Amino acid sequence: MNIGIVTYAGCVRCIKECRMLAKAGHKLWLFSHFPPNIPKKVNPDDVFFQQSFYQDQQMLYDKLLGLDFLDIIHVHNEPSWMVNVAKAAGHKKVVLDAHDLNIVRYGWDKALEMGAEDVKAIGESDGLIVPCCRYIEIIEEKAPLRIPTLTLFSYVNEDDFINPEEQKQHLGGIVYQGSIYEPAPDHPLPYRIYDNVAKDIIDMGIDFHIYPGRGYENHMYYYESIGCKVHKSLDPSDLILNLAKHNWGFVGSPIDHLQWNNTLSNKLFDYIAAGIPSFIYKAKATCDMYGGRGIGIVIENLADIKNWHYDKETQNDLSAIIKRDKKQYSMESQLWELEQFYQKVLDK
Repeated sequence: MNIGIVTYAGCVRCIKECRMLAKAGHKLWLFSHFPPNIPKKVNPDDVFFQQSFYQDQQMLYDKLLGLDFLDIIHVHNEPSWMVNVAKAAGHKKVVLDAHDLNIVRYGWDKALEMGAEDVKAIGESDGLIVPCCRYIEIIEEKAPLRIPTLTLFSYVNEDDFINPEEQKQHLGGIVYQGSIYEPAPDHPLPYRIYDNVAKDIIDMGIDFHIYPGRGYENHMYYYESIGCKVHKSLDPSDLILNLAKHNWGFVGSPIDHLQWNNTLSNKLFDYIAAGIPSFIYKAKATCDMYGGRGIGIVIENLADIKNWHYDKETQNDLSAIIKRDKKQYSMESQLWELEQFYQKVLDK
């Protein structure tokens, strides 16, 4: 199948899906504003038949115009306006991979106050892919979807899974990786401010390690000042191996927030790929879907971490379950579902 991949930043989820599709023999044409976040161990030419970059909406429109050989356009938001540009350029089959939606983060009322870009893109798309089934429930609070849908989890590529035994250096402690901000008044994304979580864990005598996502390094001076063990932002090729240095991963929000109640995080699956269990906190969607699968411990209070952290028997038991079941958490385990979804869109 000839697939046009349209993205703004070439995020990790986008690249994981593309690696899976290319490995299965599909031809991919990438259209991105920023260079994609491709692991350094991966040859981009093994993933994309061609890469093309655009500066603005008009340039994207011009690049997509007349590409009738593409069977389908797969847009990764955010932003979501790329769907509308692809449709305006004449493409009949455009699917939206909606892994970032304001209606999920903030609820319908506030999202509509902020603008209806997401809603318009969903309305114009010919198929919808989401990272958690809760997205569909939220969208259909207003009206039933009449297009094919697919829940595609942000699993890790099977080539990136490691055995923890491969990691000879052990740093211990609890690790957090991903988006993180220092405290600021009225921050629009307060569920990414982890200062209180970090302080509470450090006060228990447990090291709190941070591997910031790309673009968040400037916030690390603050976290170093409160006692966190801060590491540099890593290429995806190196991240999984480094996570395996630690005892537990941290998955969840510092506050109760719709974002964590409604969606699943990449980091849960990164910890699984590294072979370490997670502490799951204030993350309802994760608790509901994965809380009983033996990949971590659901905690109601941060204070509960202290006892579980030093329970080596439980940690070893959970690590053994992860090692046994890890194949079911690979991105490639979802290939058939994605191909069937594409076919439904094409047949509709």
